[in-house]
This record gives sequence, structure tokens and C-alpha cells, in this order.
Amino acid sequence: MNAKLPTIRFCARAARIVVLGTAVLLGACETTPEVAAVDDPERVFAERLVRLAAIEQWSAIGKLGIQSARDSWSAGVHWRQNRDSYSIRLSGPLGQGLMELYGSPGLVEMRTAQDGVYRAQTAEELMLSHAGWRVPLTGLRYWILGMPDPQARVVALELDAGGRLAELRQLGWLIRFQGYEEFDGIALPTRLTLENPRIRGKLIVRSWHTGPEST
Repeated sequence: MNAKLPTIRFCARAARIVVLGTAVLLGACETTPEVAAVDDPERVFAERLVRLAAIEQWSAIGKLGIQSARDSWSAGVHWRQNRDSYSIRLSGPLGQGLMELYGSPGLVEMRTAQDGVYRAQTAEELMLSHAGWRVPLTGLRYWILGMPDPQARVVALELDAGGRLAELRQLGWLIRFQGYEEFDGIALPTRLTLENPRIRGKLIVRSWHTGPEST
């Protein structure tokens, strides 16, 4: 296969790169919309990454569910990203607040519905200590846009026939991209699943906004 993707700077030399046809995408799921095929999915993906990397401000509203062998929970999620700073609000039924995360390089603050305020260097540390879940928020910042985390090694990735991410293995997680929709002139993910040997997660994004007005 033409080795173009290493220029994307996502450690693609070590990754297994596969281009999937629409018929076999994600197990030929019946609810997966048909993908408009392109002549060169790898080139289209490289061009997409340039556009996605340029999105420094965005917000996404949807629902996050987490399940393990012992427990499960789901919450509404409103994520605002402004370059390297973010706020994430997780809320329960009828808007009841569960927790809010405010992060910037080197410091993350969590506020809970019980008026607790906790701080740590990473969101993963806070979530594990005070919620009991190891959620890969550092990588999810990029995965939610349909791109690999540029700071982590890509183990494998698969593209659909339209040159978009279909499956990604990174940071010990398997991420499957099960739906895209057009927002602000670019196709962004609307359904993702994440799993490792202990946890399975599902993220559904109902609305996307990009640019300065999104945050």
C-alpha cells in the first residue's frame, strides 16, 4: 500500500493501516449509513487530519455511557474545548449535575454535585480516584474529532471507503467510529465505542459547534 500516512506525524510507521470498503465497515452493521467512496482514502484522510488539527475551539453535546463487569452509568455530556483548556459537564436525568471538569495543562479541577472540589494533574487521575472509572479523556479529546492522539503511538488504524477513521487502537483502547455527520463543513463523528479488557464505553454526539463562538 502506498505509504503516505507517516507524514501525518501520528507514528503511523508502527501502525497497521487498513482501508475498509463500505460493505465490511464495522461488521456490515445494518444501521451504518452508506459511505461515499473516494479514489484515494489515505490521501483524503491526510487532508482531513490537517483540517481537524486546525480546529482549536469546539463544543460537543451528547451522551456518554460506561460499562464494566461490576457497574455501569450514563450521563449527558457537554464538552467545550479551547486549545489546551477544556470544561466537561456530566449531568444526570432532568439536568441533575453529576460532575464538572475544568482542565488546563498541568492542572485539572473536578466539582461534584455534593459540592466537592478536587484537583490533580490529569483528568484520568481525578476520574479514577473520585468516580472509580479510568476514562481516557486525554486521548478522547482527539478521538471525538475522528483523529488519533498526536502524542501517543498508533498501534493500528482502519479507514472507511470515504477516507475517515473507522477503527483505531491507541493508548490501550480500541475505538470504533460508527457514524459521522456534516457539521460546519466537515464530517465529524456522532457515534463512537471505546473498549479495553475492563471497560466498554459509548459516546453519542447530538450536536457539534466549531470556532470561537463554540466556547
